[in-house]
Amino acid sequence: MKQYRVTWPGGFVHYALAASFTITIGVVLFSPSGEPEGLPVLFLALFWAGMSSWAWYSSLCYPVEITVEETGRVHFRSPIRRQSLDATDILSIKTRRLGLGVVDLRHRGGTIHLISSMDGFHDLIGTLKAKNPCIEMDGYSNTESRVQGGDVSRGEAPVWKRYRVAKSILVFEYARAALLFPLGGVFFFFFPIPGTPAIVAIVPLSGLGLFMWYISLRYPVEITVDESGRVYFRSPIRQVTLDAKDIQSIKAGAFFTWEVCIEHRGRFIDLKRRMEGFNDFVATLKSINPAIEVKGC
Repeated sequence: MKQYRVTWPGGFVHYALAASFTITIGVVLFSPSGEPEGLPVLFLALFWAGMSSWAWYSSLCYPVEITVEETGRVHFRSPIRRQSLDATDILSIKTRRLGLGVVDLRHRGGTIHLISSMDGFHDLIGTLKAKNPCIEMDGYSNTESRVQGGDVSRGEAPVWKRYRVAKSILVFEYARAALLFPLGGVFFFFFPIPGTPAIVAIVPLSGLGLFMWYISLRYPVEITVDESGRVYFRSPIRQVTLDAKDIQSIKAGAFFTWEVCIEHRGRFIDLKRRMEGFNDFVATLKSINPAIEVKGC
């Protein structure tokens, strides 16, 4: 029997989101400058009350503990309900494109939404796949990888496994950086500051945009593991190579659970979790170096 539990605080970010909706309701209803008897305020309060109720219900439905029995029976426990099913009844496990670390597990009776910020999540996916090879997977929930051979004549080591970041994540990252770059000029155009040169507003905000570009371009878009245990991280602006035995830990972000940090010899590499075969990547590194500490994934 195997048990998996969500991690703190990444696995509970959705509770904070639900709490923020609740606080907003209080601000709307009890604002000194508001008009409690006005229809717009009442309508807005009802709207936010509905959103808050939905957010709390959704958050409390996410399983905080998953148990897999040797017989293939899987138990999902959330704060407000419990569900059990056979692994053979699972049809697919797919990540949401921009779902903040949410994975949809579809089975014959419906869908269960999971939080991927869970200790041993990669092992959970592998266990379910082993008990039901017919499970359809994509995105970072995919436990299969590309196995290729390197060009030995050119001195390249045989490529064992290769992983690539999902295109939707790359589009989102680069679009965000592209929108932030001209933000300084747009902001000053619509909100000019009297007596202040445009350069004062444009330079800091454009600098923020350039910094976002730098961060986005540092994220590896492809990871290769060769048979000798060497790991190659390739991004648009750099390439980092290290031995899997030098990796000390692989941890999901405390709050941004869709990102992962790899620590090696006191240095860090940040990854996007939405990667083809991400769970297989973690399992592969763990098999090469069992001493790696894995948390939240």
